Amino acid sequence: MSIAEMIENRTRLAHIEIEGGQNLKGEVIISGAKNAALPIIAGCLLVKGQVTLHNVPNLDDVTTLTGLLSSLGAHVIYYDDGSLLIDCSDVSSHSPSYDFVSRMRASVLVMGPLLARFQKADIPLPGGCKLGPRPIDIHIEGISKLGGNFYGSGDAVSVECDKLVGDTIPLRFPSVGATENIMMAACLAEGTTTIIGAAREPEIIALADFLNGLGAKITGAGAEDISIEGIDSLSSGEFDIIPDRVECGTYLIAGACAQGDIVCRHCEPSHITVILDKLREAGCKIDCSEHDIHLVAPERTKAVDIRTLPYPGFSTDIQPQMMALNAGASGTALMVEKIFEQRFLVKNELIKMGAKIRQVENAALTIGQTKMHGAEVSSTDIRASAALICSALRAEGTTRIYNLEHLFRGYENPVEKLSGLGADVALHK
Repeated sequence: MSIAEMIENRTRLAHIEIEGGQNLKGEVIISGAKNAALPIIAGCLLVKGQVTLHNVPNLDDVTTLTGLLSSLGAHVIYYDDGSLLIDCSDVSSHSPSYDFVSRMRASVLVMGPLLARFQKADIPLPGGCKLGPRPIDIHIEGISKLGGNFYGSGDAVSVECDKLVGDTIPLRFPSVGATENIMMAACLAEGTTTIIGAAREPEIIALADFLNGLGAKITGAGAEDISIEGIDSLSSGEFDIIPDRVECGTYLIAGACAQGDIVCRHCEPSHITVILDKLREAGCKIDCSEHDIHLVAPERTKAVDIRTLPYPGFSTDIQPQMMALNAGASGTALMVEKIFEQRFLVKNELIKMGAKIRQVENAALTIGQTKMHGAEVSSTDIRASAALICSALRAEGTTRIYNLEHLFRGYENPVEKLSGLGADVALHK
């Protein structure tokens, strides 16, 4: 059975059914970060040897990307403890299949590593969540500065170079994916590359730590300027994937929606400071230790204003879940989306559950309702899936959530984890 068939069989005709009104209580273990694992897996293409990754989340996006690497000639072994061995010694192709790339946007991250290794790469334009125009022009601009020559049609792009040479690359927007792609390509470039105005997310730091562990010379990750001194080759190694800050934020918001008393274990509180501040503003009591977060929610939260921004600002990946929280909170809140123009698509499904949300362009006003009700709804992207779950936990009656393809791309064992917290939730096919 192909990777695509495996994923389709898991989600085809499936829906999640949630009976609302159950207070969440207990502990949930936070998985490894999807948004850290994907660029690190792509970065394994730079290594003509074995890399072992630990704390890898069991997600459809991970399955898709490892399938893509396998199709290029890599040997991939999954272990029961969440570890993953990737051996790219025999990779010989620089042209990933459209079947893999079309499934998720993160597939474009193989461009930089393939170009650095083979001096050429052929990349179909990536798929993924439908969040409005998401061109890869910043990727192309950055890699062009390193010596990449691009050509291609409207649905694919090819790039070649005689060699990659370091340069100063200013980014006109702190794109996470472009920062990662440029950083990986620059590792094997001649000379020094400086990325000015780089993304600052924890996942950028994780990628730099991973590459440095293999011999790369990267400094400044997490700051606005990153320096990469090119070297001839990277060596084998291993790395632990950092905790998923978006998953952690999602379960905390779920707890806030469901009058919860929950503990998120194996997380990194410093990665979600702004989210914790907003939950405190909403009336939740939050206590943090080194790798745990304890949340106790009030009977009803207060509505809080949100404005998404690049890290360390409020993450766009948490905005839909906060919209679900605000929909049933006390008062009104203004939510401004500055990253993805179609991130508000979930509002139409929340309205089916009784929410009152008014949108004008990239701003939405939530008018908190005392009661939400179950409905049949459909997810539009990964984080919309989580938002609908959060709303369903609070709603009266039964909610059925369809189009689960997105949910399993971004969340590991969500039904089991919610059940462990006391939610009345089941997966049906």
